[in-house]
Amino acid sequence: MTNQKNANIKFAASIKRIALLARKEFIESRKAVLIASATVTGVYLVVAILNTAFGNAESYSHVSNFLTILVLGGLISSSLAFSDLHSKGKNINWIMTPASQMEKYITNLLFTTVGVVVYILVAYFLFSLVSHLINLVAFGRSFGLFNPFQKPVWQGILVYLVVQSTFLFGAIYFRSLHFLKTLLSLIVLGIILSLLSGIILRLVFADYFIGLSFRLKPEIEYLFSSSNNFSLQFETLFQAYLKPLEITGKIVTALIAPFFWIVGYIRLTETEVRNGL
Repeated sequence: MTNQKNANIKFAASIKRIALLARKEFIESRKAVLIASATVTGVYLVVAILNTAFGNAESYSHVSNFLTILVLGGLISSSLAFSDLHSKGKNINWIMTPASQMEKYITNLLFTTVGVVVYILVAYFLFSLVSHLINLVAFGRSFGLFNPFQKPVWQGILVYLVVQSTFLFGAIYFRSLHFLKTLLSLIVLGIILSLLSGIILRLVFADYFIGLSFRLKPEIEYLFSSSNNFSLQFETLFQAYLKPLEITGKIVTALIAPFFWIVGYIRLTETEVRNGL
């Protein structure tokens, strides 16, 4: 009973420290966040007014705007989350902060996931409300309000969380230029995976290609042409075999974020031991 009580006290104290760390991070970053928010709001407000004035409704989308801001703002924030740890002048402040490594890590993780998502959701809705009122008064029409409960919005948020985990890991792993180095690493990885996929496809289906090229043989190309019913039959069969692969892909994708969050914490331990350098 005593052990359980002590555990509860430690947990409550840890939650309190995380809340204090979050307050500290908010106070230190609020000026930069407000300036960035004002700049982005101004740019998108001008775009919304111009689109309304010239009637370009088809080129304006609240969902696309929101996801663009979320991805760019969130990934940049994630890349800067541990910048103090890598700074010779500021790493002592990071290490000497009266909180455990786990508490500091969780604070940054929550800030760049839940905090960023909630903040941008609320901020963009308020922006859509302001632009809606301005356009109604000025032109008698608008693009309406941003609906944060649309399916594409939350699908985009899930994708953001997956990508964000890699940039948060990059913020810990790389000593400088975290955003650019992480982005470059993902591009190189994507190229390597694409090349490997192409080579494997070429080797497995070698009999269907002409020589060493990626051009299909004429008779195979005809089978897949729209003029042949076989293409429709093959597509149905292919989809049946692809379903298990699709499910596997979704499971793997869902595990990417937890994987990088855990590996990021392990890497943080190593980085902090050598004073972030």
